[in-house]
Amino acid sequence: MTILPNIEEAMEDARNGKLSPYWQNNLKRECLHGELSAEERLALSELNCILSETPQWSSEEELCHDMENIGGRVRFCRFWDEHYSMVQLTEDRNGKYSTAYVLDPPHPDISSTRSFAL
Repeated sequence: MTILPNIEEAMEDARNGKLSPYWQNNLKRECLHGELSAEERLALSELNCILSETPQWSSEEELCHDMENIGGRVRFCRFWDEHYSMVQLTEDRNGKYSTAYVLDPPHPDISSTRSFAL
């Protein structure tokens, strides 16, 4: 299975400065789990050039923007770049609260007590 469409989508977001660290790490993880074709390696190289030249949104900025577009707001948000986890509490335009979280295992070099601390 090719991840070229994911890389191309990431390149478009990166050109606009909207490829947050959470999605950058997610793509890196995808790349580590398989053999990349020459075309995928070339696209990944181009993505890295774009990222080095264009400042990107933080994950928190991306979430706030997305919530504002639907009339809601972010009450709490925390992303951990070192182990791909996140926790968020949002409020929609009707006052309903929602939570979302992803708790991935930490990298072996990171102590487990530090990795899930708020």
